[in-house]
Amino acid sequence: MPDLNGSTTTLHWIDLATNKTIQLTRPFWGIHDHQFYWIINNTILFLSNRASSGLYQLFPLNLPDNVLAMRINRQAIRFAFSCQVYTNLSIQQIADRQAVEKTSGSLVYKFDKLFLRHWDEYVRGSRHHPLIVSIERNANGIFYFISEPKDVLFSIDSDSSTRPSGYGKKTQWLFSASGNKFAFTSRYDEKNEAVWSTNLDIFTVDLTTSDLQPMCITCPSYSPTDDQVLVYRLQSVLDYESDQFKVKLYNVITSLRAVTNHNTNLLSKVRKSTQVETFNFTGAKNKTVWGWHVPPANGTAQKASLVFLIHGGSQNRYAIIVINFHGSNSYGQKFTDSITGQYGTLPYDDLKLGLSTVLTRYKYIDGNQAVALDASYGGYMINWIAGHPEMSQRFKAFICHADVTITSYENPEAFEKFNPISHVANWSQPMLTIHGGRDYRVLDTQGISAFTALQRGGIPSRMLYFPKENHSILNSFNSMIWYQEVLDWMNKWTT
Repeated sequence: MPDLNGSTTTLHWIDLATNKTIQLTRPFWGIHDHQFYWIINNTILFLSNRASSGLYQLFPLNLPDNVLAMRINRQAIRFAFSCQVYTNLSIQQIADRQAVEKTSGSLVYKFDKLFLRHWDEYVRGSRHHPLIVSIERNANGIFYFISEPKDVLFSIDSDSSTRPSGYGKKTQWLFSASGNKFAFTSRYDEKNEAVWSTNLDIFTVDLTTSDLQPMCITCPSYSPTDDQVLVYRLQSVLDYESDQFKVKLYNVITSLRAVTNHNTNLLSKVRKSTQVETFNFTGAKNKTVWGWHVPPANGTAQKASLVFLIHGGSQNRYAIIVINFHGSNSYGQKFTDSITGQYGTLPYDDLKLGLSTVLTRYKYIDGNQAVALDASYGGYMINWIAGHPEMSQRFKAFICHADVTITSYENPEAFEKFNPISHVANWSQPMLTIHGGRDYRVLDTQGISAFTALQRGGIPSRMLYFPKENHSILNSFNSMIWYQEVLDWMNKWTT
């Protein structure tokens, strides 16, 4: 059955000439209609979990798992969809295997290579493959499958879309203008290197001959008119997720306009902050560093407590300061790369100098009522700041989500030099620690370690543990709890 512990998604149609909106599907709590595609004239296809099975399905086909993504060629004769499969097995064989696994009475995961687990799931041997099927529309306007689904990567032990950025959210495959070619992003028969390498390739399939030809690198997009033109993006450093993406061919959109305003009524009830302001200062290595200043919604006429957000957004009655320290994107690749091997120096210096700049420039901010918070690398930096009294004593409390507390075997000297645990004896300020049980990017043991250190040190501390969440808090009810706990912690330690 659909999950009632969440939200609902419906489809709407907008006439761009008149700006008139028509709701196409009815809202039912827990039902999500999405990923729609225009096909012929006024006909669209879309995914939905409204079936009694609760699986995302399209067309009367009995699939063993959710349909995660889909594409249709503009001639509406070929349809591609993605679901979870096992290599070298047909759809029926996959269903039979899953049925046996469900009734076996045992639960054991077997691994012969990495990944063992990634992001928020165990990688248990199944893959996400695009399947292509021929379709036909009858006289009543109903589409039917007229062929068996063909797994494009049938014998290839790899994913497309690739983990974790794919799974329907960023479909990495599509048809060409004629519908006779199909491009997809994948690692060809991936090995253990997939764990530490970002290397991807684009492959094309000629659907008239089924030849597989390697083309280029990552995220394909065909020209809408020319089968021979393929736009793609690439990163040059294969083991560096923050390397700059370069688009090799693109069209420039010269004008944009908003065409939806569904949330106008809801937003009118939200108490908004005043205008966001940018500022800059001389940071580490005498480089210009930029930041954001978000005044509280009630203005700057009276003193306001400070939220020092190591990347993020505004909160309640607080003034918000966000520093784009060394290592941040959008200031050039050299600025992004500068953090490598300097995890606790350049960003830390920027934050320290930025805080001083802010307290000098914005007189209404009460520097004696400051809280610092953030997640992931920001969580690491919270722990690093906590161990350095010249910075930690400037804050009344800390909030740390998905923090990193241990080092890597690669370049151990640099990592150990910036290991927050090496300075845990200096921790003294109250800290709220937050972690998800399915966070396989930053393991929950790291957050638990930080909380244990706080408790052993007799430091006021609290831990929020979400057993079913990953690196982010995605469940709507859990998200509300997250925000309330964060606000309560800030309010507790500031006046």
